[in-house]
Amino acid sequence: MATTQATLTTEVAEEESKYVLLDRLFLFLEQNAELNPVLSGYFCKLVSLLISRKQKQLVPYIFSAESKIMENLVKHVQQKSISEILNKLVTQIDSDFEPEIMERIRMKQQMVVTALIATLGPNETEESNLNGSSIIQDMFEVKDFYNIICKKQNIQVIADFATASMTESTKASKTCSLTVLNQILMNHVEKQKKSEAGKTEKEPNNEDEDDMIVQQNSEDEKEDVDPADPSSIAAQTNSMVEVLMGKIGKIESILGSEYAGARIQGSVSNDAFVPLGQQRLRTVELVLKMIQLKNEKLCIAIAQSKIPIEVVNLVKQYPWNNFLQLKVINIFNEVIDCSESASFRQAFLRNSGIGKALVEMSETADYTMPSERKIRNGYMGVVISVSNKLQKKYEPSSDKSEDNVVVEYLDQVGEEWRAFVDDELKKSNENNAKTLGGCTSRNNMSEEDEKEDSNYDVQMEKIMARFTNFNQILSQTSGTDDDDEDDDDDTHEDKEDAGFDEDDDEDKKKTEASEPKDDDFMKIKPVSLPVQEELKSEYSDQEFWRVPSAKAEDIDYDSLLAELEA
Repeated sequence: MATTQATLTTEVAEEESKYVLLDRLFLFLEQNAELNPVLSGYFCKLVSLLISRKQKQLVPYIFSAESKIMENLVKHVQQKSISEILNKLVTQIDSDFEPEIMERIRMKQQMVVTALIATLGPNETEESNLNGSSIIQDMFEVKDFYNIICKKQNIQVIADFATASMTESTKASKTCSLTVLNQILMNHVEKQKKSEAGKTEKEPNNEDEDDMIVQQNSEDEKEDVDPADPSSIAAQTNSMVEVLMGKIGKIESILGSEYAGARIQGSVSNDAFVPLGQQRLRTVELVLKMIQLKNEKLCIAIAQSKIPIEVVNLVKQYPWNNFLQLKVINIFNEVIDCSESASFRQAFLRNSGIGKALVEMSETADYTMPSERKIRNGYMGVVISVSNKLQKKYEPSSDKSEDNVVVEYLDQVGEEWRAFVDDELKKSNENNAKTLGGCTSRNNMSEEDEKEDSNYDVQMEKIMARFTNFNQILSQTSGTDDDDEDDDDDTHEDKEDAGFDEDDDEDKKKTEASEPKDDDFMKIKPVSLPVQEELKSEYSDQEFWRVPSAKAEDIDYDSLLAELEA
């Protein structure tokens, strides 16, 4: 009995001594105070080397049942070096460990995901918000992590942080949460597109392909559309839609044009204004991603709210914000070209008032600067782009892309729209079609192109003729002795080897005779060089300063220096 107890004690002691250096290393994370950035960098470098070279020994220690290393890493995530280690331990761990260890790794990683979502909150520092957002976005590449993030409770927490009012929370918390939420929606939209593309490319009668691959693809598609599976696209879409439906009122208030904040002076005008801010800009992007989900229930709710009119008002209020304008153009492109719901398009166009807004903004197409100089108003890019989209659906070309919803809406706008199309829109399109630098459009250059094509061969013949003349002059002046005949024979043989014949030589001679002036500048003229005069040694540099007829030991340097001083 004593022997068995002694043996167990020895094994425990050996196990403890096995990790004594790791215990001392990770003791650095036990302190509650903020870590030293320099020491954190050294710590990150050392642990990164252990992860890459000794992962088999390090991972069982970090993910042991009694270890608090992952919790301590999350606690100090505001340090960039510590966040890099946490990111590696979450996304770069091998999967060939024992099942017991893999289960502990999975549980710890799930805890880290939940803790990182909490770091997006307003109670955390700006560094914690930024680092947590970065790690979460890196987790999207792993399916298991993405499914955890897309759980309804986690989406709800992120949406609460992202849609806090303008006067609540912190700027870093709201912008980082909006970035994560937009990224989630974008990844989900891409998954939907891939799923739809896979369905269209599937061939049911193709029995010659591998049956196992077809069976596997069919099972994946079944999982994607199964609402009972919480990790399927359908189930995740339902969770996102349910959460976002409750945030439409918050989005309306965020996009409201009336906002009391610190005013700044713009670079174009002397008028002070409240800047747009990252929260409202990213919220406009959030509206775009919500529309791209193509959930009819969510799209109808957006169209019937004040969101469309608030987006248009922002364009009027911030005419020089190019980032906002690009996102607004994408929104209307999605509504006009990509939406399949006629009721959604009708409600969005009607509630946005985009037709009258475009006509109204076109009335001030030019902006007069304080120096009395007139320039194009900043929002005219949006006006022309959206107007062309609407007009294309109103007056379809040969592709018959007429949209009855757009036709009915523009008819309701009235004569103002037709006058705008015939006047400002037509002139703007003509100006935009012009090529800078004084050149005309390629459509009006067909005749010139034909002339250039016909003259191309002639120009090449002239160039080759000049090149041939130059080679012949060099060969004629290279030697005038008795070996000319041999050189001619060699030249003739070389021509034969290169594929030339006598007919080619006659054609070249005719070309040379027809263009006698082209080779005048290539004639070689003899140049006579002047004879160099003989150099007198007494005036050369090395002889001029030497004392004449004297040896080095006979020179009285003291007397010479005395003469210089006198």
